[in-house]
Amino acid sequence: MPSFARRPTALASLFASLSLLLVPACSSSDDGSSGKPSADAGSDTGVESDDVVVHFANRWGHADNAPVERASRYGTRTPTIVATVDGKETTFQPTVRDDGAFVFTGVPRAPYVLESRFQRTSAPAEDPIYLVRYSIDGGRNVEMGDDYWGRPDATVMTDDTKLALTVQAPQGIVEGDSFSWLGLHSYFYRAGTFVVDDESGGVQNPPTADATSSQDWTFDSTALAMPYGEDASGLPSATANDDLLILQDRTEGKNTPIDPADPMSRFEPWRLVSSNTVIGVLHAASPDFANGKTNTVTGTLEAPKTESFTIDFHGGTFDAVRLALGAPDETTNSSASISMSQEAGAGPAVYTSVAPTTWTLSTGARRKPVDLSCFPNPQSATCNPDVCTIGCENARKGFVHPGELSKFAYEGPRVYDTGMRDFYAVSYTYYTEVKLPDESSRFLSGGVSDSFPRTTSEPSFSLEVGPPSAITVDGKAIAWDSTIASIPDVHAPVVAFTPATKGAPEYHRVELIDLTPDLGKPLETARKYLTVALFITHDASVSIPKDQLRSGHTYYVRVTATKDGWKIGERAPRTSVYRTSIYSAPFVFGTAPAPANP
Repeated sequence: MPSFARRPTALASLFASLSLLLVPACSSSDDGSSGKPSADAGSDTGVESDDVVVHFANRWGHADNAPVERASRYGTRTPTIVATVDGKETTFQPTVRDDGAFVFTGVPRAPYVLESRFQRTSAPAEDPIYLVRYSIDGGRNVEMGDDYWGRPDATVMTDDTKLALTVQAPQGIVEGDSFSWLGLHSYFYRAGTFVVDDESGGVQNPPTADATSSQDWTFDSTALAMPYGEDASGLPSATANDDLLILQDRTEGKNTPIDPADPMSRFEPWRLVSSNTVIGVLHAASPDFANGKTNTVTGTLEAPKTESFTIDFHGGTFDAVRLALGAPDETTNSSASISMSQEAGAGPAVYTSVAPTTWTLSTGARRKPVDLSCFPNPQSATCNPDVCTIGCENARKGFVHPGELSKFAYEGPRVYDTGMRDFYAVSYTYYTEVKLPDESSRFLSGGVSDSFPRTTSEPSFSLEVGPPSAITVDGKAIAWDSTIASIPDVHAPVVAFTPATKGAPEYHRVELIDLTPDLGKPLETARKYLTVALFITHDASVSIPKDQLRSGHTYYVRVTATKDGWKIGERAPRTSVYRTSIYSAPFVFGTAPAPANP
């Protein structure tokens, strides 16, 4: 399935960067002095203090009801705590227990900030150390990490391993069909796509177009997608009683015909709907994969059972996000999707798993024209420049509306009948195209991303949380115009915003994103985006350390109102995640370099 449809459970993206490895630490305070605070720090204030224990660990093996902790592979980090002592901001450094927990002595019993800095694995040496800060309400025992459904002792798939299919596919195999290998118990997910006359070199013995079977259709590691990343690599094993599903997914259009009596109907955002669904399921018997060989699954892909859904999407409620952006209408496009997945596990807790997304509906919002005469073909939404006196670009500058989807009837596939829970995922994303000083283009993005358990086959979707509003950087509201603003590079800038109130969000996320991360680096393929700092906060402003920014680089800020039942620093069952994001216009830290000569 497309990457937007496949997702880890709602918690995975939040915790993807939490596990720590120890590195040597030094301490400092806000006046530049160094030295570890004494055990009685804060005693002069009459505030009780004792140890804060911070434990960063993922727990695997919930499928067997015997979870164990396992280190993650995200890079080397340095955790610190910043708290106020005698009215002064003070940095505390930890000692490390034998079990890997970080112990901070002398932290007052009051709210504090837990800070983590780390160098991303395989990142260029010039990259800034990635910064994450969490607002903690004063807890003495801080638990960070993800709960994984899969078993912890699975063998990780290596690059010299191949996957093959010898299958019957009664629905046929057509261009763009995706075939997925999913192992819930071993936490395994790989996917391959059928491409007619594939010349990539990573596929052997492909079927012909519209074939109803394949014979030793083989994918090597270069041709296999990893939608959940390298961690989803546990080879299924018969001795461990592992499961394995092969899913065939197909994308098709489910378009509403144009109403001849309504010329504007061809511009409705939900008229052109893309549907991606599971059309074939194979439950592999006794899967037993090994590294360094070709692992073949044989069998027949059977059509899944289906269930009827009637969907309402209240697009008008999402327009609050567009208004909060402050970007001109003509700079903003939008897309929407609704999907349903089946998540592993019983009870209220949400686990990181590779349980399948069974169906997704998606669409894009078009700008309604300001001059209908520029669109003379009643069966087309394409502008004809020969008859458009105001110009096609100007003709498309109408209002961008999210669009209503009312009583949309849909037959959704059911991969599992029992043992799984259904989750709806709803997204509404706004994109603003901007031109950087070097004349290259970037798309800034924000919007709505909700995930919650299904309670009905007649769901109704609307804006549940947020949005925040009024982002300022260094005290300025960055203007949306053709000239990118600059802010001084001589001090740490402050990002401030008006917190969201709708839906009572529990905290906000503030992200700093570099739009020119590889400026001046001799790389063959430059990256277009790099998140360099993340603040998870209860406050309405954050100060970005000056060393997180690079003079001459272009950035933007994204602020997200979040409601997910998480008390920061505590493990607790969560069943729903609601997030609504807005973003600032881009800005240059310091002075942008002149564009290179062509």
